[in-house]
Amino acid sequence: MTDRTEIESQIADDLARSDLSGQITAAVNTAIRSYRFERLGFNEAYKVTATLSISADTMALSSLSVRFRKLDRIRLVRAAGDYLDLYHRDYDWIMSRQDVRVTCQPVEYAVYNNFIHFDSLADQNYSLLFDGIKELGNASASYSAADTSAWFNDARELIRHRAKRELYANVL
Repeated sequence: MTDRTEIESQIADDLARSDLSGQITAAVNTAIRSYRFERLGFNEAYKVTATLSISADTMALSSLSVRFRKLDRIRLVRAAGDYLDLYHRDYDWIMSRQDVRVTCQPVEYAVYNNFIHFDSLADQNYSLLFDGIKELGNASASYSAADTSAWFNDARELIRHRAKRELYANVL
């Protein structure tokens, strides 16, 4: 497995410069930031499960087992093999629906301030399935020298070449 140190060493070798270690580290960080919202296969999450509790109309994103960069869809499980795709709305739309408190099956949601807001109070516990682009690494999105995440293996060449591009454009 390749780690961050190996990629940074290879970039220094490619450039024939050993005096740019700080700039190379910064360029690798910039490369990762530039691709973190891109769908690259290894950063996709499919059918991540969570439970919406009875009488709840919000769910903290931090309660999910995966940290999402982008949510593609949320499905509500009505029965085995029977899913309802919830409609994504903007926050104002959902807040207007919450003006009148209704207890029923949610059908719409909005993501705002690290919470998922639903259009109604849940009339029972519901299983939800989430699909989207997940964050790799820890919550701070900083990667240590020994990090062997997919950014430094599956996307090795992508990150290496983008980091060199950043260095050529802004340092060299």
